[in-house]
Amino acid sequence: MDPRLSKLLLAVALTAPFLGGSSSCTSNDLLANASFDLWCGDSLCSWDVEEGEVIQVPTWHQEDSGAELRGERVVLSQTTPANPSTAACVSFSLIADADPGAELSLELDYFDDGSVDWSGPIPADDWQSVQYNVRSPDWFQDLRFRVVKQGDARAVIAQVRAEGLSPDQCSGDAVVLDDAPEGATCASSEMCGGGFCESIPYLNSSSVSQVDTCASCETELDCESTQACGLDWSDLSYGFLSCLPARQKNLGEACQGDGECGSGICTDNQCSECGTADPCDDGGACEPHSAPPGIGTGYAATGELRVQSCSGSWGSRVSGDACISNDDCSSGACQGDGYTRVCDPDGRPCDSDADCPLVDIGATCVTVAVSAGVCL
Repeated sequence: MDPRLSKLLLAVALTAPFLGGSSSCTSNDLLANASFDLWCGDSLCSWDVEEGEVIQVPTWHQEDSGAELRGERVVLSQTTPANPSTAACVSFSLIADADPGAELSLELDYFDDGSVDWSGPIPADDWQSVQYNVRSPDWFQDLRFRVVKQGDARAVIAQVRAEGLSPDQCSGDAVVLDDAPEGATCASSEMCGGGFCESIPYLNSSSVSQVDTCASCETELDCESTQACGLDWSDLSYGFLSCLPARQKNLGEACQGDGECGSGICTDNQCSECGTADPCDDGGACEPHSAPPGIGTGYAATGELRVQSCSGSWGSRVSGDACISNDDCSSGACQGDGYTRVCDPDGRPCDSDADCPLVDIGATCVTVAVSAGVCL
């Protein structure tokens, strides 16, 4: 496996919910305005009111603000860009007070996809502090915290603090996901909302590794007749298999099968001109394309991201022939719809380094071909 992929996944032993424990170890705060002191006019800063009404009131002291949750059902939430490296174990400190008839609970929504992945009651008795430690799933991106009130009686929250701890601060089983979104890493289909856990390529300039992610298809049989089960991407760090329009990808784009590519050929997980089962018509060798596309820096000049092409025709293609770079054409001019660029590592389409999810550990956006190139 690529070392950068290993670094991102972080082999962490994550932990399970229990009451009590200590958060005295090194940690990081995951929630802003955890003590409900900051108000933006009549609204609570940094928090979203999904249902009901939230107003500013005093707590055990006139100078200490809290949030009163008014209504039969009130939902207060906040999301944070947490992941296993920052929140392998999440420790909560909660302080509240409520009258009989009001039930308070805390909910966790991993991936912030609208589902409740873990919940626990908030005992609310005369401002007594309560603590939960929750062991997170082994992979997630973004985490939404929700405070939910049921019942029309009075309930006031004085603090909801969340800290990300090291994995050894929790014990027991991790939160189990059964509706993880497409692109989430997975160990079985049961944890995926789309019903499939499939191995997909993870392209980089020195090798091609594999990672298992939640998908919405396994083969073309799961898609419509005009679609291919191919590589797609979302805001998550990994690709996934999804039903895509057939034969729409340009040379150089990452693929899982032939049906995705306009050329009808997917070689070494890139749409290509040729391959082992698709030899060159002119009898020439099928080789990684060696010539840069003519825009200078940022070209995948070496390694696995070079597109497989028929080398016998390099430099001799005539007007109207398909081309990957200027050096393919006898005219020296390959024109298309711009350039096909992909992230190294990953393989997803990009316009700049900022489009690559692993840019913080060295990912770059590299050019692999002229997009839909034709010799002039």
